[in-house]
Amino acid sequence: MIDEIDNGFHYTTMPLLWKALLTAAKANNTQVFVTSHNIDSLRGLSKVLEEDDNARFRNLVAAHKLVNDADGNLQSFRYDYEAFDYSIKQELEIR
Repeated sequence: MIDEIDNGFHYTTMPLLWKALLTAAKANNTQVFVTSHNIDSLRGLSKVLEEDDNARFRNLVAAHKLVNDADGNLQSFRYDYEAFDYSIKQELEIR
């Protein structure tokens, strides 16, 4: 688990960081959980997944948004690659 992956990194480094993380996780058959509230970090992930040579990662990545409902119950909303990419491009709030 990597909490707040973007902490301490300049936003321009995020695509390279995501690419390295995805490549290492795949090579080591490792599942990684990453948290971020930073839109630049999420844009970096989206940018990496858009690249044709990284298409193999698209079905392996999902984003989740956690929200408390009106009764105070925690709800999780899952975004697969298509929903995630669309949300980022449309600047929809998914954090």
